Amino acid sequence: TIEWAKLLATVTVTIAAADDAFTLPTLWDVTSGATQITATGSYVTGLSNASGSITILPNTPQVVTGSKTYELRATLAGTIVTTTDSVQTTITQPSSFLSSLKAFKTASLTGPRYHDLGGAPTAVATNDVRMSATASVTSAYVQTANTGVVTFDAGTGDGADEVKSFGTVTTGQTIILTETGAGTNIIGAITGTLVSTGGFTCTAQDTAEGLGAATTTIASIESILCVNATTNSQVVLDTLPIAADVGAQITTITLTTGTYALGSAVAAADSDRGTVTVAGVAPASSFIWSDVSAASHSNVTADWTNAFLVQSLPTSSQNLE
Repeated sequence: TIEWAKLLATVTVTIAAADDAFTLPTLWDVTSGATQITATGSYVTGLSNASGSITILPNTPQVVTGSKTYELRATLAGTIVTTTDSVQTTITQPSSFLSSLKAFKTASLTGPRYHDLGGAPTAVATNDVRMSATASVTSAYVQTANTGVVTFDAGTGDGADEVKSFGTVTTGQTIILTETGAGTNIIGAITGTLVSTGGFTCTAQDTAEGLGAATTTIASIESILCVNATTNSQVVLDTLPIAADVGAQITTITLTTGTYALGSAVAAADSDRGTVTVAGVAPASSFIWSDVSAASHSNVTADWTNAFLVQSLPTSSQNLE
């Protein structure tokens, strides 16, 4: 028994018409009958009237015990084809073995999983494809005394100050920064319901994206880092300090959460972008599979590899009539 989590078909096309194009690629299990494989995504690169590739990412790893027969189907749109037109597809066997890894890059142990389309194996990047549903986080700032302690980072804007955030966060929870006294320009311990009932520990950091060192000096606060190690969750907000005021300052930040869907692409302002990840099997691999050898095997265990030792799987050229 094996499982596979990705199929990349290299497609060689000989079509005379320049406006012909492949659309809507799907994969079908035709071992007995015909059942479409529900896919997180199917992606076409090239393939107007030239060579390219089709990538299939199933929603869940596909189990093969004994043997299975699959059909890769796509719609060919454009002008009428001729008998000299052909299409040939191949799952290419790589020449070298790739050490076993997670199937896809994964945030913090068993956190969210991503297909690396952004070209950053150790961080969530724009255009990556979510291989699991992932929490989204937005924030709203209220200055409840005088001018407040911090506000959102004007460099990123109010819609993009949330970064590196994932896991279990209850909507409506708060983060409260309070100056220790009038004119001290120092904050005390960060409070709020994210801490008291959500189980998070929050610190102000002197560098954006939750990096650098913890600080209590208001003028040095560049971000807020909140972590719950028990639930493997994190919230990071990029901020800017507010100029000193004569009175004691308080800022209350309220979080609103939602869900990024399985199969959705990461956008430039999404709250999970930048999340540190453990690299998975290289995205260029033509076939990601597992021998199911890891204890408690799943799509986040590190027993996945590329197509080494998997027989090259060509299909014959097809005349299109």
